Amino acid sequence: MKRVQKLRSAVLRSKREAIGYVFVLPIIIGLAMIYLPSLYRAVKISLSEISYEKTGMVMEYEGLSQYYYAFRIDPDFVPTVLESMRNLLINIPTIVIFSFFMANVLNQKFVGRSIARAVFFLPVITATGILVMAEANDTIQMLYSGSGKLNEGGLSSNIFNYESFKMMFLNSSINQRYISFLFATIDRIYYIVTSSGVQILIFLAGLQSIPESMFEAAKMEGATSWEILWKITFPYISPLILVSVLYTIIETFYSFNNPIVVYINKYLQDPNNFAYGSAISLIYFAVSAVAIAVICLIINRFIVYQD
Repeated sequence: MKRVQKLRSAVLRSKREAIGYVFVLPIIIGLAMIYLPSLYRAVKISLSEISYEKTGMVMEYEGLSQYYYAFRIDPDFVPTVLESMRNLLINIPTIVIFSFFMANVLNQKFVGRSIARAVFFLPVITATGILVMAEANDTIQMLYSGSGKLNEGGLSSNIFNYESFKMMFLNSSINQRYISFLFATIDRIYYIVTSSGVQILIFLAGLQSIPESMFEAAKMEGATSWEILWKITFPYISPLILVSVLYTIIETFYSFNNPIVVYINKYLQDPNNFAYGSAISLIYFAVSAVAIAVICLIINRFIVYQD
């Protein structure tokens, strides 16, 4: 009897896996037909010296000279990559925590809840259009700067001087690393809010999937809201935390505001430096893949999967 049950469960599991593969089949086909050929061409270009003739682009094998130049000669590449990694370490906790907090707020019943949800998801829609172009051209940054002033014709910073407030903390006995993280977060409030739409939606869907009976039973047992958060809410949505972190990593790595993306595009748009642009883009791709793998391995240890 046990053997029959094991066989049935194995068959059911294989059917579920087959259905999963059917859903991801378009992605697999796209990777095989579009992405992998493009990746191969990028690797080939990065190992070549590019010249242009009447017939078109000519590639002559040059070896790893472009990679050597990136790591040993170029004074800007490695610092720019490190700056991007620093931005990532700030963006992950701030965006994910803010998204989880707002999802909990938007999951409550209050007047105008649908409008509030739409407001937070609106940046996801507008991010594909003129807003991205404005951010890429520093239009938003001209309207709001870290000095606490909107512009010369806008609100004055005399009421609340951002720099004085910052110096007060820097001169205190608080650990400088915490101060730097705090003000780096404050400086990017606009970015955090506009980048949290999808993550809020993910957390909101997870919160709404938790059975109400779980909360009712916990309250009947005398559990506090804090205990419910840690014992029920977090275990149920922990897989979605990983999804949100992954989305945040990818969005941060390939954002138009990312310094390394701007740096790579500068070379890719120059025909004379196209090979070097391909080389540093592949290096950045490898760094991104390693960072995603490491962060996933760390977070996956704390994930609770509900059977």
